Amino acid sequence: MGYLETKSLVTERYKQYVDELEELKKDLKIAIDSKDYRMEKYYSHLIEDRLKITKSLKYEKENMREEEPKDKAIRDQIKDEYASVLKSVIPEGTDINFYGVSNLDTVRDIIKFGTLKVDDEIKYNISTSINEVRRSLFNAEYRNNQYLPYGALFAFKKSENGMFWDFNFKEEPSMLYSIITTEECVPRIQNMCLEYGVDMDKVCTHDEFKIKCMNFDKEFKPKSK
Repeated sequence: MGYLETKSLVTERYKQYVDELEELKKDLKIAIDSKDYRMEKYYSHLIEDRLKITKSLKYEKENMREEEPKDKAIRDQIKDEYASVLKSVIPEGTDINFYGVSNLDTVRDIIKFGTLKVDDEIKYNISTSINEVRRSLFNAEYRNNQYLPYGALFAFKKSENGMFWDFNFKEEPSMLYSIITTEECVPRIQNMCLEYGVDMDKVCTHDEFKIKCMNFDKEFKPKSK
């Protein structure tokens, strides 16, 4: 399906869900007014589900652009080779975790608040070792949609209490190693960092992160005072 056809379909689906939400809210109000708790719970769950879908479609509608051959080639290479590349340059047992995010609005929220806990899917997207990085790479792609920009791959340390998401890298900057993305999205994510007080130098491409990992201790270990 071509770009214009895909965008038209997404726009139409978004409108349908917006209209459906309005009807569901009316039904919920009727259930509340009539004290029908069973139907109130039913419509509340439906609305919660439809809100997630509507939010996703809104993101797609607002961020779609023509497929870019250079970007597609880079992303295909990342999917095919990057997990193996990282395994070749990061020693087994290195204190590094990965977290892939496909939605740039969620990337913004993570940068804004300094925590992964803003993402509802956190328990499913984490990679707690270099051997699991392929899963996070997959999650940085937006449903394999070539008309949407790449997301980001967060590389970070494991927190001392063992909870891989329970830290704030704005309070503990050393917890965040890098925010890895494609050339297309580097300026956009750097601007997010600038806006919310996160070190812009932590934003890099996949190739730049590979080079950093070839000298991991020098690049990422805290400097001695």
